[in-house]
Amino acid sequence: MDRNLIFKKVKGLFYAIIDSLDEKHKEKREYNLVLPEFSIPNQVISKTITKQEYMIYIPIGNSFLEEFPEYHELIEFLEKDCELNREKIENLIVELFDRIISLCREKICEKKIEKLINIFYNDILENPICYKIKVYLIGLSLIDEIYEIDKYLSIRKAISSDFKCKDMGEYSNELQKLVFQFPPVILEYIYQSEKIDDNYRDYSRPPELVKELLFLDWAILLFRSAPVFRIETKCKVISLFRRGTTISSGVLSIRTVEKYTINSENIEELKAIIKLFRTQKIRKIFQVPHNKPNHINIALNRYQNAFLYSENIPQKITSLISCLEALLSEGAQELKRRLCQRVSIILKTIGFNPLIVNEEIDLAYRIRNKYSHGSAINLKNVIKQNVNDFIKNLIEYTRLCFLISMQIHPMKTKKEYLKLIDISLLDENSYLKLVNQINKNCIIFKD
Repeated sequence: MDRNLIFKKVKGLFYAIIDSLDEKHKEKREYNLVLPEFSIPNQVISKTITKQEYMIYIPIGNSFLEEFPEYHELIEFLEKDCELNREKIENLIVELFDRIISLCREKICEKKIEKLINIFYNDILENPICYKIKVYLIGLSLIDEIYEIDKYLSIRKAISSDFKCKDMGEYSNELQKLVFQFPPVILEYIYQSEKIDDNYRDYSRPPELVKELLFLDWAILLFRSAPVFRIETKCKVISLFRRGTTISSGVLSIRTVEKYTINSENIEELKAIIKLFRTQKIRKIFQVPHNKPNHINIALNRYQNAFLYSENIPQKITSLISCLEALLSEGAQELKRRLCQRVSIILKTIGFNPLIVNEEIDLAYRIRNKYSHGSAINLKNVIKQNVNDFIKNLIEYTRLCFLISMQIHPMKTKKEYLKLIDISLLDENSYLKLVNQINKNCIIFKD
């Protein structure tokens, strides 16, 4: 399809619309804006449009455009070489000219109009749609201004324009309205999606994009033991099929001063865990029906609940122990003893002291039981060490057990995995086999 010819026909229709407007559609202004003069290959339009601004609403639609012969010429030209049906072509043209005329009410920029026509051309060819995603994250801080994860993904410090603030003073005032005590970090992501159904208005939130954002959420959350969550996600769709939209918004009711820092020393580790969550073997674990979750799905949900929905420390401990139970328990007798042993032996393989781990998991389990049965708990009397240190250790144990179990799952069923762990408690060769399997197949980053 001749791109230059499409540009010529689109611009011809644009000038026909402008010439059709009578004086009642125009209002003279001292700061009048100039409509652009387009250059066409082998020819330059010499016609000058008077300085003017269009102040009233111009009803761009099929009934309005059908008055122009240039509109019908454009449709006939596109129908010859385009696989889109007539309805989609008409709607694309209407959307294109609605946006172009909207620019005529603002400060005219020829580059903006050229960009719109380029997008129109891309849609006509049914090329993949580009999505520019901006994710607002809390729980992170950055040493440098920006880190490149790959050519489509980067993470940077927030700036005033991310909140549509005119300066840093207004930005500081805006941050004071937030429930958390530090500015968000911005994750910027460029995503391309094929058009997957016949509804030309259904491309703003493709299911695969929503899934991709979830995998990014989980990778960043599980990279370290501090809670990291999205507070807003904005999407700019580079297509006339659909305008940009906010995928999610609303400040979480999470009040925390916890965060972890990204720096030049750990950025490669963050890249590695994001890459892990993009592998097919990990994606397959989470691609199950909502009404038939596996133990990894259930454990992740409970791990997230520990940060999102815990009103107090005992409730957080309850969610974390429930996460470990989903990963490492089958509901047999002597549940507490087995769970403590399994967590201890797993973490021993990556350098933790199994006696300390066993003692702290045992204590957390007892706190969970008292809280679950409605008993009041004085944490300072029950936990002999610093309470915050104890909670941090418990989160780290749970996070690491989750990551290991998730990466072992594609190779072993839960039953096979637990059997190997239990035998490792008694048999040195089995323990060495467990160590080898974890070291060989698992990406582990200690906090």
